[in-house]
Amino acid sequence: MLFCDVDPNTGLITPETLRNAIQDARKRGLKIKAVIVVHLTGRHVDLKEIKEITQVNKLELIADSCHAIGGAYDSMPIGKSYYEQINTFSFHPVKAFTTGEGGAITTNNEKLASAIRQMRSHNMIKDGSNENKWQYVMNDIGYNYRLSDIQCALGISQLKKLKGFKQKRSRLVKFYNSKLKKFFPKITTPDRYGPTIFESVNWHLYSILIDFKALKISRGKFMENLRQKKINTQVHYIPVHTQPYYTKLYGSLNMPGSIEYYERTLSLPLFTKMHKDDIEFVVKALEELL
Repeated sequence: MLFCDVDPNTGLITPETLRNAIQDARKRGLKIKAVIVVHLTGRHVDLKEIKEITQVNKLELIADSCHAIGGAYDSMPIGKSYYEQINTFSFHPVKAFTTGEGGAITTNNEKLASAIRQMRSHNMIKDGSNENKWQYVMNDIGYNYRLSDIQCALGISQLKKLKGFKQKRSRLVKFYNSKLKKFFPKITTPDRYGPTIFESVNWHLYSILIDFKALKISRGKFMENLRQKKINTQVHYIPVHTQPYYTKLYGSLNMPGSIEYYERTLSLPLFTKMHKDDIEFVVKALEELL
């Protein structure tokens, strides 16, 4: 496995950072088989250009779309698998769409779809004949990865509301942006660094960039001050390559874009039950700290 750096303002893999990672892999003599890109906070990577790079290098393209369900890219819904072989989704309760837990995979590859269906149910292949419907074989290890019927029922009801969820989150994000723009450059809002088509994003998180050095305060202290004002915030995420498991495997890696994004990012409250008054409350607290 090889890590790829990201854009320091969006936290997303870009065509440039991907090309650099592929060149690095060749220098190391690594044989890469696939590229996994991550859509972060709801905003999506440039799938079309990245697909062109993977095709030239004969690599499969997989998209982690857990943050982006309900969004669109190139006028197509995220998960359509037009550019990528596989999309993965999470239906955890904090996501824009939930089944309580679990997730899903989408693909347009029939062979992959068949293999995934078998793996999710112990890799059992049933006989299929009228006489021996109870018989099955297991040619390889499988898993018990099926959603329960109750979770599926919840998911179906959530799908009917997904468009409304997206519209509400978009309105909240726009209101956040309008109220926080006066604090630039101490606070940088998502609209200042893309995406080009704002309406294509179903915002999972509202993550801003804060210049903590200019404010002369640590992020931990900043978050604690907000917590005292009854506002909980979060950091999404600690760069994976810095975790002990991976440093033991690969050593210390230089990922400046990832580190720069991490050192400035802070996620403010965003959920569909919020109102403009709630955002006003958050902004007032931020203003007092600034």
